[in-house]
Amino acid sequence: MTKGNIKVKKGGQSGPTATTPLRAALVPNSHLVPLVRDGIQAVEKGHRDYFEEAIRTVIKKRQAALGHLKGHLKNGKRVHAWIWVASGKVHFPDVDKQSRMLAQNGIEFAGKMITAKLLARV
Repeated sequence: MTKGNIKVKKGGQSGPTATTPLRAALVPNSHLVPLVRDGIQAVEKGHRDYFEEAIRTVIKKRQAALGHLKGHLKNGKRVHAWIWVASGKVHFPDVDKQSRMLAQNGIEFAGKMITAKLLARV
């Protein structure tokens, strides 16, 4: 089975044989192939916590903004899309926990800039 550009083994597990851009760039017998980790797993545990805290902060900011806007918007009006534009380089694969956290809270992740493709989706 394939999810995006990752080939997933039976049972839903992706492993060292999953096809990712980095693995595809390595020669098959490279000793680096089994060391490549997918998505957020490639980041050290302590740094992963930093990403999750940043996402929790973005979610809290959205919740605070909703509370503030409650008394200012006309009845029936709402913010159509919440888009997070990062100040630095950030990327979360669509299948990672961080992307799910954002999506569950109604937040689109734009990266460093809002593109026409993103605006067409929201």
